[in-house]
Amino acid sequence: MSARDTVKPDGQATLFADKRGEVSMTPAKSSAKRPAKEPKSGSKKAKTEASTKAETAEDGEQASRTSRADVGEMDEQPAGTIEKGHIYFFYRPKVDDDDPKSLDDVSKFFVVLSPRQANDKDFRYYRSIDVGKKRLPDVDRPGQGALPKEIFWSCVMSAGSDYEALKAGLASSEYDTKTAGHRVQPSCRMAGRGNYSIHYVPSEKSDAPSQQKSYLNYITVVPDQLGEVQKSLGIKQESSILLQVKDPHQSAAGFQGLPEERRAKYPDELQALFKTKNRPANPTALLDYVGAELLLIASADKVEATVGEADAKELSKEADSAHSLGPSDAQRELHLDSKENPAEALEGDWT
Repeated sequence: MSARDTVKPDGQATLFADKRGEVSMTPAKSSAKRPAKEPKSGSKKAKTEASTKAETAEDGEQASRTSRADVGEMDEQPAGTIEKGHIYFFYRPKVDDDDPKSLDDVSKFFVVLSPRQANDKDFRYYRSIDVGKKRLPDVDRPGQGALPKEIFWSCVMSAGSDYEALKAGLASSEYDTKTAGHRVQPSCRMAGRGNYSIHYVPSEKSDAPSQQKSYLNYITVVPDQLGEVQKSLGIKQESSILLQVKDPHQSAAGFQGLPEERRAKYPDELQALFKTKNRPANPTALLDYVGAELLLIASADKVEATVGEADAKELSKEADSAHSLGPSDAQRELHLDSKENPAEALEGDWT
């Protein structure tokens, strides 16, 4: 089954590769049965039913996206770690290039966040985030123009608990074109697995949302020694990245993001949190909506530099407990088959 044939049953969009090798979204198929006979177009009954259907569909979408009690917190959290879990890094080679040799041969780079709950070891949830520059921002590199640090745009492409949908989004696909003939979009390769936390640091001087900070912190577990692949993708042994969420109702001058119709549609209680163009990822439910636009800003190579000693030690302790994992173990966590998703990149080699 190709990635294109799979849709997510929970009504959210699914990550898949299109004919250009781009990652897009496809809506889930509706499970509702079509009426045996539709009323004539233009009739009062037809207009009433059409209005009711539209309201029902909108309510259904809203309900599926706002049931966040099991994952992202809907309420703003106090200072400290507000989420933690497993982080995975993936890249997809360009079309018809099943033997990439460098970053130039990469089509897309993804970060998958899988939150964990202390009271439910079987809980699974996955957010797929497309990083626009095909690598993570580097604290040692200056930003573009007058920017002192690298700032990368990214976007939530899928979110849900169905790992089969996640697998489908990472799989290969084939298609035919009139001009180029048969084309093959290679599957994604896992380039790293680690432990992450999202940490909230409120400002002591200002209540302005723009002054509050949230950090995506991670420690890489697999591979234990970073290779050429990880270095090219900007994956560090450990790192702290300033994480901001963009207001989908506002456009920034010179900012190339998603068209308005593809941006996240937050429920009123989350949308009301935006007072400026960007805000911290608190609550983390802001990350659970397809089309959420994020800014990743290089911050520090050491987690302790941004979150403090105690929380850094906690993340390090969790990462240490997973250091016995090897490439095959990391693949199995996401039910991936090395035949479909080669694992050599987890040893630092391009594949």
